[in-house]
Amino acid sequence: MSKREPIPAVYGNLVDTLEFFNNHKHDPNTENQDDREEEKSTNELDEKSAIQHDTTTTDKAEDQDDFLPFLWHIPRAGGATIVQLMGECMNLNIATSLSVSSVNPSLQSFLMDQSDGLSMQRLDDVKYFNVNLDSQEGIERAVHLHLTQETEVDVVISPLIYDICNLLFSQPTSLRSIQSKLPPKGRLFAIFRNPIEREISYFSHQRRKRQKELADDHRGPTTKGFNDLSIYEISDWIKSPDFIDNYMVRSLMHNFDPSYQIKVKDLLIAKEVLRRKCLIGLMDDKNGTFERIKLYLNPSRTTSTKTQTGFALKGSDECQEKLLNWGWRNRNPQRERVEHDFDRQQQDDPGVVDKASYDLVLQLNQFDMVLYEYAKVLFWEQGIELGLNKSD
Repeated sequence: MSKREPIPAVYGNLVDTLEFFNNHKHDPNTENQDDREEEKSTNELDEKSAIQHDTTTTDKAEDQDDFLPFLWHIPRAGGATIVQLMGECMNLNIATSLSVSSVNPSLQSFLMDQSDGLSMQRLDDVKYFNVNLDSQEGIERAVHLHLTQETEVDVVISPLIYDICNLLFSQPTSLRSIQSKLPPKGRLFAIFRNPIEREISYFSHQRRKRQKELADDHRGPTTKGFNDLSIYEISDWIKSPDFIDNYMVRSLMHNFDPSYQIKVKDLLIAKEVLRRKCLIGLMDDKNGTFERIKLYLNPSRTTSTKTQTGFALKGSDECQEKLLNWGWRNRNPQRERVEHDFDRQQQDDPGVVDKASYDLVLQLNQFDMVLYEYAKVLFWEQGIELGLNKSD
């Protein structure tokens, strides 16, 4: 067996995903017994519903002492929809980032609130805290206000995986430094998307946003010399300071220095972080991803009995169907399509990304592509562990 790379010490502030799967491994031999007991379990739940209602908060608080779910938000990979699902369908209290809430101006204003205290407000059928975890300053404010120890936050969302682990989930180095309840460890999960599709979607989204800003200001486009994203093509954007190659590997390694070239060792470390610390979701399998998230956030729910004792699901099936399949949130209707089989596509189709741009994005994100393919393997393996995939 090849030697695995050690991961950065900061990720020790995350719970070990392998331990979770060992404790909740699906046993196919119990399925028949579970089916026979399902009706009995349902009747018992009905009889004890009042008791369960009273004890849900206590049980939930005890669970939160051990871990706090953390969604590493990879831009343009479905984060906004997953946040809406967790808040609206699972009734979770959300601490999120400005970059995830770009579709809601009222929410943006609330997250930018820099008052001395924490507050929670329901916006768009979701309860949010007034924090912005998009920056180190915003995370430090959340730490200062004891977000994870003294509030009823259920899940945190941020693109800054390293800073969240280093600051929000940081464990005290000595007893003297403990000023309140110990912070929980993070339970990491993330949604992955093909890096070429994600990068081009990100570019299209940023360009459309810039064009809207100019239209709202009644200003016309400038020239390429003024570094104006509104008139960029993909080739222009890749040459600009805004472009970040291999975003996922760089995020996990906490190295965004454009002069630094990602190495194979960085990739191996990133793969090991995912293997040991992360539940994998895929944008290409939205329903399967959300099933995994429900199990991961609340392991008391089993695939056989379909019971829910930790988090209250509100009209789960209909709510999930509406958000996942009826209308995917924050989709860019003007985006260019990405076709991976150029032998079959029309080269002159203006709605399809051209091969030259495709190849350029691929060339600059080769390490992220390898990491994505590895995430797909983990997605399948984790599904088997949870009883969501068959092993044959």
